[in-house]
Amino acid sequence: ACAQAGNPVAAGWCVERMIKCGLQPNALTLNAVIGACARVGDMALAIKWFDEMQEKEIKPNGITYNTIIKAYAQAHDTRKAEQWLNRMQEDGFTPCIATYTAIIDAMAKASNAQKAEHWFRHMQQLGVQADAVIYNSLINACARAGIPAKAEHWVLHMSAQGVEADV
Repeated sequence: ACAQAGNPVAAGWCVERMIKCGLQPNALTLNAVIGACARVGDMALAIKWFDEMQEKEIKPNGITYNTIIKAYAQAHDTRKAEQWLNRMQEDGFTPCIATYTAIIDAMAKASNAQKAEHWFRHMQQLGVQADAVIYNSLINACARAGIPAKAEHWVLHMSAQGVEADV
């Protein structure tokens, strides 16, 4: 409840109380705490809980990484978002559509069409199917970067792939 309310301090207290009572938190519990930290933009605390997770030998999962990646992306810290996406893969997890939505949207907001296209190609290489949201972010990245011809290219590509625009 504390985590859903976006109160990371209270959520952390609940986990610490669980441990004192002899209960072992799991990935789901710690993901909720990390998510609460991310929702309020406290990435230092989110990473502290990620480290705590590993110290307690609780394996993070794709949701753990996606929560951190999305939080950095929403904070416009594209460098950290990319670092965590790379770490996710190094740790043996395959990024999903949610991962790529966060990173490509962050690149769009940063007007970085080149990086948005890089991650789009990366996504395709892994066999992750693009949806209208991904294409919209990619088109937006090109438009923000002042490359209308590239934006048009992606509109045509989206149509050729059978993805309907959601305008």
